[in-house]
Amino acid sequence: MDGTTAVARAPAKGPAGKPAKERAKRRPFFRTLWKQRFLVLLLIPGLANFIVWHYIPMYGVTLAFKDYNIRQGIFGSPWAADLGLHHLVSFLNYPYFWRMIANTVWLNLLLAFFLPLPGIIFALALNEIRLVRFKRMVQTVSYFPYFLSSVAVVGIFAMILSPSTGVVNSIIELLGGEPIYFLMKAEFFRPLMLTMSAWQAVGWDTIIWLARIATIDTQLYESATVDGAGRLKKMWYITLPAFKEWYVIGLILSFGSLLASSGFEKNLLLYQANPGIVSQAETIGIYLYRRGLVDTQFSYGAMVGFANMLVCLVMLFIGNLVSRKLTDEAIW
Repeated sequence: MDGTTAVARAPAKGPAGKPAKERAKRRPFFRTLWKQRFLVLLLIPGLANFIVWHYIPMYGVTLAFKDYNIRQGIFGSPWAADLGLHHLVSFLNYPYFWRMIANTVWLNLLLAFFLPLPGIIFALALNEIRLVRFKRMVQTVSYFPYFLSSVAVVGIFAMILSPSTGVVNSIIELLGGEPIYFLMKAEFFRPLMLTMSAWQAVGWDTIIWLARIATIDTQLYESATVDGAGRLKKMWYITLPAFKEWYVIGLILSFGSLLASSGFEKNLLLYQANPGIVSQAETIGIYLYRRGLVDTQFSYGAMVGFANMLVCLVMLFIGNLVSRKLTDEAIW
Protein backbone atom coordinates (compact mmCIF):
# COMPACT_ATOMS: atom_id res chain seq x y z
CA MET A 1 0.00 0.00 0.00
CA ASP A 2 1.52 3.28 -1.04
CA GLY A 3 1.11 6.62 0.72
CA THR A 4 -1.39 7.87 -1.84
CA THR A 5 -3.84 5.04 -1.05
CA ALA A 6 -3.47 5.59 2.69
CA VAL A 7 -4.26 9.27 2.29
CA ALA A 8 -7.27 8.48 0.10
CA ARG A 9 -8.69 6.08 2.68
CA ALA A 10 -8.16 8.41 5.62
CA PRO A 11 -11.37 10.14 6.75
CA ALA A 12 -11.66 13.65 5.47
CA LYS A 13 -11.46 16.30 8.13
CA GLY A 14 -12.92 19.75 8.16
CA PRO A 15 -11.52 22.96 9.50
CA ALA A 16 -12.25 21.95 13.08
CA GLY A 17 -10.42 18.66 12.65
CA LYS A 18 -13.55 16.49 12.93
CA PRO A 19 -14.33 13.71 10.45
CA ALA A 20 -16.72 14.51 7.62
CA LYS A 21 -19.13 11.77 8.78
CA GLU A 22 -19.73 13.52 12.10
CA ARG A 23 -20.36 16.81 10.34
CA ALA A 24 -22.69 15.06 7.89
CA LYS A 25 -24.76 13.69 10.79
CA ARG A 26 -25.38 17.19 12.08
CA ARG A 27 -26.35 18.66 8.75
CA PRO A 28 -29.70 16.82 8.36
CA PHE A 29 -30.93 18.26 11.67
CA PHE A 30 -30.20 21.84 10.71
CA ARG A 31 -31.46 21.27 7.18
CA THR A 32 -34.72 19.83 8.53
CA LEU A 33 -34.96 22.73 10.97
CA TRP A 34 -34.51 25.21 8.14
CA LYS A 35 -37.03 23.44 5.93
CA GLN A 36 -39.58 23.54 8.73
CA ARG A 37 -38.72 27.07 9.83
CA PHE A 38 -42.31 28.25 9.39
CA LEU A 39 -43.56 25.50 11.72
CA VAL A 40 -40.88 26.48 14.21
CA LEU A 41 -42.06 30.09 14.03
CA LEU A 42 -45.59 28.89 14.80
CA LEU A 43 -44.22 26.97 17.79
CA ILE A 44 -42.39 29.95 19.31
CA PRO A 45 -45.46 31.91 20.59
CA GLY A 46 -46.92 28.86 22.36
CA LEU A 47 -43.55 27.92 23.82
CA ALA A 48 -42.94 31.49 25.00
CA ASN A 49 -46.42 31.60 26.55
CA PHE A 50 -45.73 28.35 28.39
CA ILE A 51 -42.38 29.60 29.72
CA VAL A 52 -43.75 32.98 30.80
CA TRP A 53 -46.82 31.62 32.62
CA HIS A 54 -45.53 28.28 33.91
CA TYR A 55 -41.77 28.39 34.45
CA ILE A 56 -40.94 31.99 35.35
CA PRO A 57 -43.63 32.15 38.10
CA MET A 58 -41.95 29.17 39.76
CA TYR A 59 -39.61 31.65 41.39
CA GLY A 60 -42.57 32.79 43.47
CA VAL A 61 -42.29 29.62 45.53
CA THR A 62 -39.44 31.36 47.40
CA LEU A 63 -42.19 33.26 49.23
CA ALA A 64 -42.66 30.12 51.30
CA PHE A 65 -39.17 30.46 52.75
CA LYS A 66 -39.21 34.21 53.37
CA ASP A 67 -40.83 36.73 55.69
CA TYR A 68 -42.53 38.39 52.76
CA ASN A 69 -43.15 42.10 52.85
CA ILE A 70 -45.16 43.58 50.02
CA ARG A 71 -43.11 46.79 50.06
CA GLN A 72 -39.79 44.96 49.80
CA GLY A 73 -41.04 42.51 47.19
CA ILE A 74 -39.96 38.95 46.56
CA PHE A 75 -36.30 39.79 46.00
CA GLY A 76 -35.96 42.23 48.90
CA SER A 77 -37.85 40.29 51.58
CA PRO A 78 -35.57 38.57 54.14
CA TRP A 79 -35.34 34.82 54.48
CA ALA A 80 -37.25 33.35 57.42
CA ALA A 81 -35.22 32.07 60.35
CA ASP A 82 -36.79 28.59 60.18
CA LEU A 83 -37.40 28.76 56.42
CA GLY A 84 -41.13 28.94 56.96
CA LEU A 85 -41.56 25.71 58.94
CA HIS A 86 -43.66 27.56 61.53
CA HIS A 87 -46.26 28.03 58.79
CA LEU A 88 -46.54 24.26 58.39
CA VAL A 89 -46.93 23.83 62.14
CA SER A 90 -49.69 26.43 62.16
CA PHE A 91 -51.41 24.67 59.26
CA LEU A 92 -51.29 21.27 60.98
CA ASN A 93 -52.74 22.82 64.14
CA TYR A 94 -55.74 24.22 62.28
CA PRO A 95 -58.81 23.04 64.27
CA TYR A 96 -60.63 21.73 61.20
CA PHE A 97 -57.55 20.31 59.49
CA TRP A 98 -58.76 16.73 59.07
CA ARG A 99 -62.25 17.78 57.99
CA MET A 100 -60.67 19.98 55.32
CA ILE A 101 -58.41 17.14 54.11
CA ALA A 102 -61.37 14.74 54.00
CA ASN A 103 -63.46 17.24 52.01
CA THR A 104 -60.65 17.76 49.50
CA VAL A 105 -59.91 14.06 49.00
CA TRP A 106 -63.58 13.01 48.82
CA LEU A 107 -64.48 15.72 46.31
CA ASN A 108 -61.52 14.90 44.07
CA LEU A 109 -62.24 11.17 44.22
CA LEU A 110 -65.81 11.79 43.10
CA LEU A 111 -64.64 13.96 40.21
CA ALA A 112 -61.90 11.50 39.24
CA PHE A 113 -64.07 8.38 39.11
CA PHE A 114 -67.43 9.74 37.93
CA LEU A 115 -66.64 12.84 35.85
CA PRO A 116 -65.43 10.86 32.77
CA LEU A 117 -68.50 8.58 32.76
CA PRO A 118 -71.02 11.00 31.15
CA GLY A 119 -68.53 11.69 28.36
CA ILE A 120 -67.99 7.97 27.78
CA ILE A 121 -71.72 7.23 27.69
CA PHE A 122 -72.43 10.19 25.42
CA ALA A 123 -69.57 9.22 23.07
CA LEU A 124 -70.90 5.66 22.81
CA ALA A 125 -74.37 7.02 22.00
CA LEU A 126 -73.06 9.43 19.36
CA ASN A 127 -70.94 6.73 17.80
CA GLU A 128 -74.10 4.73 17.06
CA ILE A 129 -75.80 7.62 15.25
CA ARG A 130 -75.66 7.22 11.48
CA LEU A 131 -77.04 10.66 10.52
CA VAL A 132 -73.85 12.70 10.24
CA ARG A 133 -75.51 16.13 10.32
CA PHE A 134 -77.60 15.31 13.35
CA LYS A 135 -74.54 13.83 15.06
CA ARG A 136 -72.50 16.99 14.47
CA MET A 137 -75.33 19.22 15.64
CA VAL A 138 -75.77 17.31 18.90
CA GLN A 139 -72.02 17.28 19.50
CA THR A 140 -71.77 21.04 18.89
CA VAL A 141 -74.61 21.79 21.30
CA SER A 142 -73.07 19.56 23.99
CA TYR A 143 -69.69 21.25 23.52
CA PHE A 144 -71.07 24.76 24.10
CA PRO A 145 -71.05 24.67 27.96
CA TYR A 146 -67.30 24.04 27.88
CA PHE A 147 -66.80 27.66 26.77
CA LEU A 148 -68.84 29.08 29.65
CA SER A 149 -67.07 30.51 32.67
CA SER A 150 -67.56 28.98 36.09
CA VAL A 151 -69.50 32.11 37.12
CA ALA A 152 -71.98 31.53 34.30
CA VAL A 153 -72.32 27.83 35.11
CA VAL A 154 -73.01 28.47 38.79
CA GLY A 155 -75.43 31.27 37.87
CA ILE A 156 -77.36 28.98 35.52
CA PHE A 157 -77.71 26.27 38.16
CA ALA A 158 -78.66 28.87 40.78
CA MET A 159 -81.56 29.96 38.56
CA ILE A 160 -82.62 26.40 37.80
CA LEU A 161 -82.54 25.44 41.49
CA SER A 162 -84.05 28.67 42.85
CA PRO A 163 -86.67 27.87 45.52
CA SER A 164 -89.05 30.53 44.14
CA THR A 165 -88.57 30.62 40.36
CA GLY A 166 -86.45 27.55 39.61
CA VAL A 167 -87.68 24.82 37.27
CA VAL A 168 -86.71 22.00 39.64
CA ASN A 169 -88.63 23.39 42.61
CA SER A 170 -91.60 24.21 40.37
CA ILE A 171 -91.78 20.53 39.44
CA ILE A 172 -91.44 19.54 43.09
CA GLU A 173 -94.34 21.82 44.03
CA LEU A 174 -96.48 20.43 41.22
CA LEU A 175 -95.90 16.97 42.65
CA GLY A 176 -97.04 18.18 46.06
CA GLY A 177 -93.65 18.70 47.68
CA GLU A 178 -92.04 21.62 49.44
CA PRO A 179 -89.34 23.81 47.82
CA ILE A 180 -85.78 22.74 48.60
CA TYR A 181 -82.96 25.25 49.13
CA PHE A 182 -80.36 23.20 47.29
CA LEU A 183 -77.58 25.79 47.39
CA MET A 184 -77.95 26.33 51.13
CA LYS A 185 -77.82 22.70 52.24
CA ALA A 186 -74.40 21.12 52.80
CA GLU A 187 -75.62 17.63 51.80
CA PHE A 188 -76.30 18.84 48.25
CA PHE A 189 -72.89 20.46 47.76
CA ARG A 190 -71.01 17.45 46.35
CA PRO A 191 -73.80 16.28 44.02
CA LEU A 192 -74.07 19.86 42.74
CA MET A 193 -70.32 20.10 42.15
CA LEU A 194 -70.32 16.79 40.29
CA THR A 195 -73.39 17.71 38.20
CA MET A 196 -72.09 21.15 37.23
CA SER A 197 -68.64 19.82 36.35
CA ALA A 198 -70.09 16.95 34.30
CA TRP A 199 -72.46 19.25 32.40
CA GLN A 200 -69.64 21.63 31.55
CA ALA A 201 -67.10 18.96 30.59
CA VAL A 202 -69.24 16.37 28.80
CA GLY A 203 -68.79 17.96 25.35
CA TRP A 204 -65.00 18.13 25.60
CA ASP A 205 -64.76 14.61 27.06
CA THR A 206 -66.94 13.30 24.23
CA ILE A 207 -64.46 14.59 21.66
CA ILE A 208 -61.64 12.78 23.44
CA TRP A 209 -63.51 9.48 23.67
CA LEU A 210 -64.68 9.71 20.05
CA ALA A 211 -61.05 10.21 19.05
CA ARG A 212 -60.21 7.02 20.95
CA ILE A 213 -63.00 5.14 19.16
CA ALA A 214 -61.58 6.30 15.82
CA THR A 215 -58.28 4.53 16.62
CA ILE A 216 -59.94 1.13 17.09
CA ASP A 217 -59.23 -1.30 14.26
CA THR A 218 -62.40 -1.61 12.17
CA GLN A 219 -61.54 -5.25 11.45
CA LEU A 220 -62.50 -6.03 15.05
CA TYR A 221 -66.04 -4.79 14.41
CA GLU A 222 -66.19 -6.64 11.10
CA SER A 223 -65.11 -9.88 12.74
CA ALA A 224 -67.68 -9.40 15.49
CA THR A 225 -70.38 -8.82 12.88
CA VAL A 226 -69.44 -12.05 11.12
CA ASP A 227 -69.70 -13.86 14.46
CA GLY A 228 -73.20 -12.50 14.92
CA ALA A 229 -72.50 -9.85 17.58
CA GLY A 230 -74.96 -6.97 17.85
CA ARG A 231 -74.29 -3.33 18.65
CA LEU A 232 -74.41 -3.80 22.40
CA LYS A 233 -71.96 -6.68 22.37
CA LYS A 234 -69.58 -4.77 20.11
CA MET A 235 -69.80 -1.84 22.46
CA TRP A 236 -69.22 -4.01 25.54
CA TYR A 237 -66.43 -6.23 24.24
CA ILE A 238 -64.60 -3.93 21.80
CA THR A 239 -65.27 -0.24 22.43
CA LEU A 240 -65.34 -0.11 26.22
CA PRO A 241 -62.11 -2.12 26.69
CA ALA A 242 -60.39 0.39 24.39
CA PHE A 243 -61.22 3.12 26.92
CA LYS A 244 -59.44 1.33 29.75
CA GLU A 245 -55.96 2.71 29.17
CA TRP A 246 -57.03 6.36 28.94
CA TYR A 247 -59.38 6.03 31.90
CA VAL A 248 -56.67 4.50 34.08
CA ILE A 249 -54.15 7.17 33.09
CA GLY A 250 -56.71 9.81 34.01
CA LEU A 251 -57.17 8.16 37.41
CA ILE A 252 -53.41 8.13 37.98
CA LEU A 253 -53.13 11.82 37.19
CA SER A 254 -56.10 12.61 39.44
CA PHE A 255 -54.56 10.50 42.22
CA GLY A 256 -51.63 12.88 42.16
CA SER A 257 -53.98 15.80 42.71
CA LEU A 258 -56.15 14.40 45.49
CA LEU A 259 -55.02 17.22 47.75
CA ALA A 260 -55.34 19.81 45.01
CA SER A 261 -58.45 21.85 44.35
CA SER A 262 -60.41 20.52 41.41
CA GLY A 263 -63.31 22.78 40.50
CA PHE A 264 -61.95 25.54 42.72
CA GLU A 265 -63.89 28.34 41.00
CA LYS A 266 -67.26 26.63 41.36
CA ASN A 267 -66.41 25.64 44.92
CA LEU A 268 -65.47 29.20 45.82
CA LEU A 269 -68.62 30.67 44.26
CA LEU A 270 -70.90 28.26 46.10
CA TYR A 271 -69.00 28.81 49.34
CA GLN A 272 -69.18 32.61 49.09
CA ALA A 273 -72.88 32.48 48.23
CA ASN A 274 -73.60 30.49 51.39
CA PRO A 275 -70.85 30.02 54.02
CA GLY A 276 -73.25 27.69 55.84
CA ILE A 277 -72.04 24.79 53.66
CA VAL A 278 -68.51 25.13 55.06
CA SER A 279 -68.68 21.66 56.64
CA GLN A 280 -68.37 20.08 53.17
CA ALA A 281 -67.25 22.96 50.97
CA GLU A 282 -64.04 23.94 52.79
CA THR A 283 -61.14 22.39 50.88
CA ILE A 284 -57.44 23.16 50.89
CA GLY A 285 -57.92 25.54 47.98
CA ILE A 286 -60.64 27.49 49.81
CA TYR A 287 -58.52 27.61 52.97
CA LEU A 288 -55.48 28.89 51.10
CA TYR A 289 -57.59 31.50 49.35
CA ARG A 290 -58.89 32.82 52.67
CA ARG A 291 -55.57 32.77 54.50
CA GLY A 292 -53.20 33.59 51.68
CA LEU A 293 -55.13 36.17 49.64
CA VAL A 294 -57.99 37.50 51.76
CA ASP A 295 -55.88 37.69 54.94
CA THR A 296 -52.75 38.65 52.89
CA GLN A 297 -50.60 35.98 54.55
CA PHE A 298 -48.65 35.33 51.36
CA SER A 299 -45.72 33.42 52.89
CA TYR A 300 -48.11 31.19 54.84
CA GLY A 301 -50.15 30.39 51.74
CA ALA A 302 -47.02 29.77 49.65
CA MET A 303 -45.55 27.34 52.19
CA VAL A 304 -48.79 25.37 52.56
CA GLY A 305 -49.19 25.26 48.78
CA PHE A 306 -45.58 24.13 48.33
CA ALA A 307 -45.95 21.33 50.88
CA ASN A 308 -49.23 20.31 49.26
CA MET A 309 -47.52 20.15 45.87
CA LEU A 310 -44.79 17.85 47.22
CA VAL A 311 -47.38 15.51 48.74
CA CYS A 312 -49.29 15.44 45.44
CA LEU A 313 -46.06 14.58 43.60
CA VAL A 314 -45.36 11.65 45.93
CA MET A 315 -48.96 10.44 45.57
CA LEU A 316 -48.61 10.61 41.79
CA PHE A 317 -45.59 8.31 41.89
CA ILE A 318 -47.38 5.94 44.28
CA GLY A 319 -50.50 5.87 42.09
CA ASN A 320 -48.43 5.18 39.00
CA LEU A 321 -46.59 2.33 40.75
CA VAL A 322 -49.79 0.75 42.09
CA SER A 323 -51.47 0.99 38.68
CA ARG A 324 -48.49 -0.66 37.00
CA LYS A 325 -48.59 -3.55 39.47
CA LEU A 326 -52.36 -4.10 39.34
CA THR A 327 -53.39 -3.25 35.76
CA ASP A 328 -50.16 -3.03 33.72
CA GLU A 329 -51.22 0.51 32.79
CA ALA A 330 -48.97 3.42 33.77
CA ILE A 331 -47.79 6.84 32.66
CA TRP A 332 -44.12 5.85 32.68
